[in-house]
Amino acid sequence: TFQGVASPVIGDSDVCDKQASVSEFAAEMFHMEAFALPVSHNGEAWTVRPMCPEPAVKYTHVIGHYCAYDNVDAVFNSLAHVVQHQCHRKCGPEATVNPADSRAVISSYTDGPRIDAYGNIFAEGFCSGYDASLSSQVNALCLPREECEALCTSLADCSSVDMHRQLPRCYLNTDCSELRASDFYDVLSKRQAGSVDWLTAVANVTAGVP
Repeated sequence: TFQGVASPVIGDSDVCDKQASVSEFAAEMFHMEAFALPVSHNGEAWTVRPMCPEPAVKYTHVIGHYCAYDNVDAVFNSLAHVVQHQCHRKCGPEATVNPADSRAVISSYTDGPRIDAYGNIFAEGFCSGYDASLSSQVNALCLPREECEALCTSLADCSSVDMHRQLPRCYLNTDCSELRASDFYDVLSKRQAGSVDWLTAVANVTAGVP
């Protein structure tokens, strides 16, 4: 298997139908399978093996479920980086503006740059995760999956994430005292490397999976 990139074709720029020959690409092609073959160095055989170290924290799916209670408090949390991403606070009905043009009030339901009603500037608000049912007391966060996971990882008391399947919206959980079925959410169960993913085991028992 060879991997390569196209080299610019030398010649008149107005000749649009000229095709590059194989020789023009040869200098920029690499034999990808040969990368894993043993090589000799000072009489010793060396083998290159790709390494993917296991992350300290991993997240596994509990498909079609959410934790009904035990949300991390995103309304009165002592950590500003949790409170600032609460959907209603960041994307709610209060006037929000586009940082590129302070005269232009933008919709609460669109993604893009945002300044919230408290003056916090977000390069990306992820406000497509907001809807009018999310009141000021709801713990929903308007963030994509990778940022929800990163936030949960940073909090010692966060054990899982309820992640919306289509929207950048999640809830962080301190526990999962009741697991319920859902067509819209999956649970992302947090675990330290090498530990048992207890929430997935509970979900399997609930679903009757041996």
